[in-house]
Amino acid sequence: MIMKKSILVFSFLMFSCIMHGQNKFIICMVDFDNPPNYSCYDGINSIVINSSPSNLWQICVPNKPIFNQSLSPTHAILTDSTGPYPVNDTSVFILKTYTFLTGDDVPVFGGWYKFDSDSLKDFGRIDVSYDHGMTWRDILTDTTIYWHTQKPVFTGRVYQWREFYASWIYYPPTFDTVYYRYTFISDSIQTNQQGWMLDNIYVTDHIEGIQSHERDDQLSVFPNPSSDQISISVKDFLGLIEVSIYDLLGGLKLKQKLIQNDSQIDIASLPAGVYMMRVNLGGQLHIVKLLKR
Repeated sequence: MIMKKSILVFSFLMFSCIMHGQNKFIICMVDFDNPPNYSCYDGINSIVINSSPSNLWQICVPNKPIFNQSLSPTHAILTDSTGPYPVNDTSVFILKTYTFLTGDDVPVFGGWYKFDSDSLKDFGRIDVSYDHGMTWRDILTDTTIYWHTQKPVFTGRVYQWREFYASWIYYPPTFDTVYYRYTFISDSIQTNQQGWMLDNIYVTDHIEGIQSHERDDQLSVFPNPSSDQISISVKDFLGLIEVSIYDLLGGLKLKQKLIQNDSQIDIASLPAGVYMMRVNLGGQLHIVKLLKR
């Protein structure tokens, strides 16, 4: 079995869609198809696979009788690329994601999965941590989580791609990183089954529409909309200002570093449309919805 590198920095996708009457704004989606070192938000988000030789998780092209195709071309993450999972196994990978919740945002996570195991005896679980992995909470039993889809069943036979999607009823008021730990566990009986496969894992902020922060106590962006130039005015901050502008598919369209609190950025070359602008003030992130005419 060929193990992948222990760290894979994953791809980045932004878009908005309507689900259950709300907008789901996807910050990052892991589709496992982009090469290492292609990061979202400057490499803050990452997948970490336990480097132990016995760890089953692989990012690969599926090549099993049931796990024979990823959800989106061409790779997925699964418990071994070809054979059945072994007995007495515990395999782990962790998704680490940076958050910048504002206003009415709450963290949301989801993805798609298939499963093939001896029911109840061999199973998967997802745990979440708000304190960098010091303590963990099981998402399937956590009463502070609300399921927008049917609660996932990480055991038995799920042979068609099935989505899971949940958000928090309550979450810690101050935290900057959320860890999601995916664990597959098998018992001592060999059943020659295929295990667990996941694809298009996403991390979102759940918002009433895409919030716009053009004007707040520290940052002003104007005019918005604009056809050629925008002005950025920052209060009470002395240091490097980093501005990144993304389209709604997550493509980085413009990146600029500013050293003055009142500066201009030329956006004339951008096609007309809606963009998301990230302004980094020494680690404090401001998100602005920008309209280019």
